[in-house]
Parts: sequence; C-alpha cells; structure tokens
Amino acid sequence: VPLAYNPLYYVLSGLFVKVLGLNLLTLRLVAILGMLGSGIIIYRVVREKTSSQWWGVIAVGLFAAAYRVMDMYLDTAHADSWFFFFFLLGTYILDRNRSRGWNLIGVITLVAAFWFKQHGALFVVGGVLFLTWRNGLKQSLIYWIVITLLGPVLYVLVGPLLFGSYFHYFTWVVPRAWSEFNLAALRRYLGFMLRYYPVLAVAGTILSVWAVRRGRSQLTMWHVQFGFALLTGLMGTLDAGSSDNVYIPMGTWFIIMGVWGLHQFTGRLAANQRYIATLAALALTFGLFAYDVSNAVVSFSARANYDDLMTTLNNLNG
Repeated sequence: VPLAYNPLYYVLSGLFVKVLGLNLLTLRLVAILGMLGSGIIIYRVVREKTSSQWWGVIAVGLFAAAYRVMDMYLDTAHADSWFFFFFLLGTYILDRNRSRGWNLIGVITLVAAFWFKQHGALFVVGGVLFLTWRNGLKQSLIYWIVITLLGPVLYVLVGPLLFGSYFHYFTWVVPRAWSEFNLAALRRYLGFMLRYYPVLAVAGTILSVWAVRRGRSQLTMWHVQFGFALLTGLMGTLDAGSSDNVYIPMGTWFIIMGVWGLHQFTGRLAANQRYIATLAALALTFGLFAYDVSNAVVSFSARANYDDLMTTLNNLNG
C-alpha cells in the first residue's frame, strides 16, 4: 500500500511477517519494539547526562505518559516509533564520539531514520554538521560522502528500481503539495508547545542556549539536534491535515532536554527549595499529559471490525 513515507518500516515489518504471519498484531509488534528501544535510549541519555537513575526513570515516565499527546502513534502499525528510535540511536552514538568508525555507524543510523520517514533528513544534516564543527571538514568529509550516497543518490537513482516507478510520486510529489505556511500553522505549532510542554520546552531551551553561550566545551550533539527536532515539528505543522504524531520527535527532545535542564536548575537550589520546585514542575507536566485511559483500550468489537476490513480489502480488484 503506497503511502507518503519512505518504505523502510514496511521492509522491516516484512521480516517479522515471514515468521509471525501477515496481520495487524505483527505490524503493531514491530512498532512496539521501536517504542521500547526508544524508551531505553531516553533512559540511558538522561541517566548519563544527570548522573541519576531517578531522573532517567522520570524521563521514561514522561515519554510513556505522553502517549495520548503523541496521538497514540507509538504502538500503531506506522513508521513513527522506528523513525525516532533510529534518530535517537544515531544521535546517541555520535554524541559519545568513541572513534571515526563508531561515528560512521552513527551517521548511517541517522540515514536509516530518513528511510523510515523523510523528516529524518533534518537529523542527518544536524548530526554531520556537528561532526564537522567538532572534528573539522577534512576528517568529516567521509561522513558527507556517505550521507550523499545513502541519502539523495540512493533515493533518486535506486529508489524507483527497488520500490517501483511511483516511488518518487508518493514520497516526494504528494507530500510536497501538502505544505502551506500561514498564521494558522504557526498558532498550532506554538499552541501545541504551550499546551503540553511549557515547563520542559522552557527548561530545554534555556539549557541549550546556556550551552551555546559556553562554547565548544559544553555543546553536545543533543543540544544541536534539539534545534532540528523543533524544525521537524514546524515542517509537520505545514501540513494542515496532519495528526499530532508530527510532533513526536520534538516532544521527545523536550522530554530529554527538559528533564536534563530541570536537573541542572533545581540542583542549584537549597534542598527544601529543590524538592518543591522539582515536584511542582513534574506535577504540572504529568498533569498536562493526563488523558482518559479508556480511550486507549481496544474495544470488544475491534476483532469483528478488523475482519470486516480484511474482507473488504481482499475483495478489491488490485
């Protein structure tokens, strides 16, 4: 079924389908694995940046609590969970800067995120720009060559051969026609931040600005990719008919950077003030994430509805 997304989720799901069978449960299982992987990375990043297991658990808790805010796409048969698992994993690898070989693996991982969803291209650019700034153009030239070959060259020249002659039409021509910048889009973008992420957005932004002002010694890959995560949200907003799943990367970065920022800022307070400030910030954030859990519970009629859908699809001529 052609959709306006790059096809790596379908390729990955096909491997599971061969073992577990072609059904909705298999496709959702693939998405759930991506969601769990993302939660593990979020925990590891926050734990390392704060040197605190408690703050790591809080970050994962916020990620789980934001299930409705993220439009319940985390366990849907959709590319989103693997898309942000790969850009989180790639960013995590690059931030550690263990060796040129590991950096190359991180860059390839970011490119894989693009092949799940086109917005991943922003994280690819952000990652390689930061490597170039940190290591110099000469040492980073190999990364630019790799992303060019595995990104635009593979997409333009090989994509139609692998996925059919309509590949560019569905993944470029169709989604490009959806974008429209206007005041309503800007209001939606800013309104979403204020409605769900006011504390985390402010804390993460201040933390990132502070790191930029401190210079090379404090700036990390996570600070740089924070800006590109904000761009993915803006790009998604340009499609007036998009769901709030377009804000998942931005929201995930708000959680990571916001929790990291809260740890930094509350750590400067006296013990009693730190407790009150932390409690107030987390209570407000978790409160804004609250939703009616019954909306996420599968109804008793779901099986019959699914069987009806499959009957309809199987009877289509195509």
